[in-house]
Amino acid sequence: MGNAESNAYQNHLSRFLPEEQSDIDGLFDTLSGSSGSAGAKNAKAAKKTVTLAALQAHTREPLPEAMTARLYNGMKSIDLPGKSAGLSEQIAKEQFVIFMSNLLKGNADEKISIIMRMIAKKGGPLKGKQIQEFTEDLITSVVHVLSYRKELKGWSLENTRDSASGVKALASELLSELKLPDGTKPVGSQLLETSFDQSVIEDWVYRVPQISVFLSVVIRQGLHVLHSLPDQTNDILNLVPHCKGIKGRGVVSLFDIPAIIYINSHLPAEMQHKWQLLFSSRLHGESFSQLCAHIVNKGPCIVIIRDLDGFLFGGFASHSWEVKPQFQGDNRCFLFSVFPTLAVYTYTGYNDHLQQPPAVSQRGFYTGCHGSLGSGRCP
Repeated sequence: MGNAESNAYQNHLSRFLPEEQSDIDGLFDTLSGSSGSAGAKNAKAAKKTVTLAALQAHTREPLPEAMTARLYNGMKSIDLPGKSAGLSEQIAKEQFVIFMSNLLKGNADEKISIIMRMIAKKGGPLKGKQIQEFTEDLITSVVHVLSYRKELKGWSLENTRDSASGVKALASELLSELKLPDGTKPVGSQLLETSFDQSVIEDWVYRVPQISVFLSVVIRQGLHVLHSLPDQTNDILNLVPHCKGIKGRGVVSLFDIPAIIYINSHLPAEMQHKWQLLFSSRLHGESFSQLCAHIVNKGPCIVIIRDLDGFLFGGFASHSWEVKPQFQGDNRCFLFSVFPTLAVYTYTGYNDHLQQPPAVSQRGFYTGCHGSLGSGRCP
């Protein structure tokens, strides 16, 4: 290993704590079939390699095959000094460590070249359709691996809406943040046919934190590495809130797993760790008086409603509901839609009519957060 190569490798390795380095070494040894004493292992580390077949065998159950192939392409894309990236079909130890370092510890600039190759083997420019397929694969993999590892914290694929439509809805919402250098945001079929260069996708990754968080979850939980170590951020630890009050009651949530993840990420940090069921019309009856009895003075809450057309929408009330004529809440209140589109509409400052219970308004819940939803009333 040359000095430049050695220094670059050591710089990436130094980002990890000793116990993290040990975890990564152990995973690479498992994937490459290494064995023997620690001294022999260190001496031969650079000569050992990982194949696509070995990676597929290791992730056959926790990850969909399409995502395993994307991880492999990302590792293979790492350019080592004196070597051409992508020429070898096997992953060297240095490539493996740099891949982990850039995606788990790096900034958007360090991540982007790898992500480009994960989206398409040849890199950019990339069509919107390719980015859409990658984003849907990524979200699908997060749901799959969290379910496989039993990390859904009381939620399940059985007690929530079908996640397949939720995957597409969340992907569409994240892709809506793709914008061209002139600031325009292509939509619909135009987005799918538009070509995006690396700088645009880097800007997107920087502005859409879910991409980096989801990649971290896929790597940690999919490869089963660094998943129990203390450097995980709250974005990962609170990705899915603990679900309380649904188990054993025959209730199927109006939320799907991707929607839960996305809406939870918009809650204040101190409210992201647990969701407690307060009221369900299936359990408590279709009565506003029953609704008020179950939610008044219970703290901040999320309300989700399905209308007669099957649309799903709701809002987050930042303050405990109280039966009084004054409006309540603050700028943390927001509205959201779940179906047919997933979106969050935050406070605009247009007025302070943030939340008011139906027992007072007599017309429904008020959460006057966003002008595009009219008065902000959820009837």
